[in-house]
Amino acid sequence: MTLTSRRTPRWVLALVACALATAVPLGAQEKSRGWTAYWENDSFVLADGTDRNYTNGVRLVWAAGDAPANTFRGRSEDWWRKLTPLLREGFVFTSSAWAAGQNFFTPSVITVYDVDPLDRPYAGLAYFGLRIDATDNSRDLVTNTFVRRDAFTSTFQHSLEVDAGVLGPAAGARVFQTFAHVLRENRIPKGWHHQLPHEPFLSANTMWRGRFGTHFADLTPHGGVMLGTVQTYPYGGATLRLGWNMTDFPALLIAPTAVPVRQRPEWEIAFVTGVEGRAMLRNAFVEGGLRPDSEGIDATTWVGDWRWGFSVRLTEWRLTWTQVRRSSEVTGESPVAGVYHDYGSLTFGYEPGRTTSGDREGTFLGAVVDGFLGRVLDGFLLEAGTGPADADPVERAQGSRVGVAKRVWGDRIALGGEVVGIGRELGPPPIPGGDHRDLFLVNKLITVRAIPFGRLGPGRLHVRAGGGSGLSKLQVTPGEPGERPGPCPAGLELDDRRRRCNRSETAAGWMLGAGYWFAMPTDRASLGIDYSWNTIRLDEAIHFATVTLGFQWHP
Repeated sequence: MTLTSRRTPRWVLALVACALATAVPLGAQEKSRGWTAYWENDSFVLADGTDRNYTNGVRLVWAAGDAPANTFRGRSEDWWRKLTPLLREGFVFTSSAWAAGQNFFTPSVITVYDVDPLDRPYAGLAYFGLRIDATDNSRDLVTNTFVRRDAFTSTFQHSLEVDAGVLGPAAGARVFQTFAHVLRENRIPKGWHHQLPHEPFLSANTMWRGRFGTHFADLTPHGGVMLGTVQTYPYGGATLRLGWNMTDFPALLIAPTAVPVRQRPEWEIAFVTGVEGRAMLRNAFVEGGLRPDSEGIDATTWVGDWRWGFSVRLTEWRLTWTQVRRSSEVTGESPVAGVYHDYGSLTFGYEPGRTTSGDREGTFLGAVVDGFLGRVLDGFLLEAGTGPADADPVERAQGSRVGVAKRVWGDRIALGGEVVGIGRELGPPPIPGGDHRDLFLVNKLITVRAIPFGRLGPGRLHVRAGGGSGLSKLQVTPGEPGERPGPCPAGLELDDRRRRCNRSETAAGWMLGAGYWFAMPTDRASLGIDYSWNTIRLDEAIHFATVTLGFQWHP
C-alpha cells in the first residue's frame, strides 16, 4: 500500500508529515536557530489580578527556519505535496519548530481544601509538540529585502502543530503554582488534590492566516480547527497592527509562528489589537476529562477573546506585551458563570535574520545591541528551581528559588541576586469555616558565586554565598469564601485590599549554597540540583534549607 492509499485518512498523513519534517531535515537546508518564550498569567493585568479560571500558561518554542533557496527539491518535495495540503502550489516550507508548554486552570477560590462542586475544577496540562509553517509570497516574507515603504502586500500562511502530553497531576501544575506563590509570599493553593485525574493528551491544530497591508498598517485574519482529547473547536479572528517597519505575522496567544530566516529592517514597533472566537465542541478544562471519575461542570459553547498590546523588535530580539479579556467559559449555576476573565501575555524571543554584527558595525543599533547588550549578556545566567524544604516544624513545605548572575572576574567569579524561600501550611486541614494559616520564610540576597572547576556555564559545580533581607510572614485566610467576618486574630494586621490577616517580621538574611548543573545538548541551557542553607536573624534565628531541581539558561 502506498502513502497515498485511500485507506489512509489524509489528516493522518499530514500529521506524519509534520513529524518527519521537524525531526529530519529534508534536502540541504540553512538553519536559523531561534526561540520564543511565552508566559501568560492573570497577575499580568493592569487591574488587580486574580487566581481563577485560566490562571497560568508557559510555552517555549525552538524554531529552525529554512532559507528560500533551500526549499524541498525532487522526490522530497513530491512526497510533501502528496502528504499534506499545506504545501500546495505557491507555498514553500518556511520553518519547523519543537514546542513544550504547560497550562493550568483553577476555581475562583484557591484557599479552601474542599472545592465548590459548582465551580470549575483544578486542571493542569503539560505537552510537547512539533510544528511546521508553509508560506507563500516567500520573496517578501522570507528573504524580505523590505519592499518599498508605500507597497501593499498580501501574504498567506498555513500552520500545523501536533502535540502530545498529559492531563492531570503529572503535569506539575500544583508544584508550579506553589513555587510562584511562595516567592510572592501569598496564599499557598489548597485544593489541587481535587484536580482532574491522569489521562493522555493528543491534539492537532491547523491554522490559516493572511496578512494584508503595508509596513505601517496591516490586518491579519486567521482561522482554523483544534482537534484533541482535551479541547476541540473551530476558531477564527483577526489582528490589526499600526506601527513602523512591521514584518512577519503578529504573535497570537500561546500559539506562535515559527521563526523564518529573512532580511528585514533592524527595528520595528507595533500597537496591536485583535479578537478571536471559538465554538467549543469539547472543553475538558471545564467539563472534565474522558475518565468516568473526572468530574466537571457545564461549559459554554461560544468563547471569545479581545486583546490589545504592543510589540517591539530590536535586531534579533522581540518583546510582545498583550492584555486579554476572555468571555466566560462556564454556564449554569456556577459562581463564575457569565463572568469574564482578564489575564496578560508576555512574549520574548530571539529571531535570527541574515543581518550580522559585522553588518551593524559602526551604526547606532550596532553599538546598542552588539555593544551594550552583548557585553551584558556575555557571562550572564538565569536560573529557577523548586523542591522539598526543611524547617522546624515541617508540614507540606515546598522550597522555591530564582537567581541571576553575571560574570565579573575571569571565568570563575560571578555577582548576582537571588530570592529563595519556603512556604508551609501550619496544622492539619481546618474544620469547615476555620482559618488557614500559612508561614512564608523568604530571603532576598546579593550573592557571590564561584565556579571552582572550569568556567561559568553548563555542566559545572557552582558554590555561592549571599546576604540581604529576610522575611518571616504568617498569613491567615478564611476557610470559606467571602470577606473576613470579624477582626484579625491578636498580633495580626488586616490587609484591606486582599481581605486577609498578616504578621510580617524582617531582619538580615544569609545563605550558603551549592549546585551542580548538567549540560544539555544545547550550550544555552542546563538542568541541575541545588542545596541552600538559609538563616533569618530575628530575635531567635530561623533556619531553613531547600533542595531544588531547576533550569539554568545562558542567553
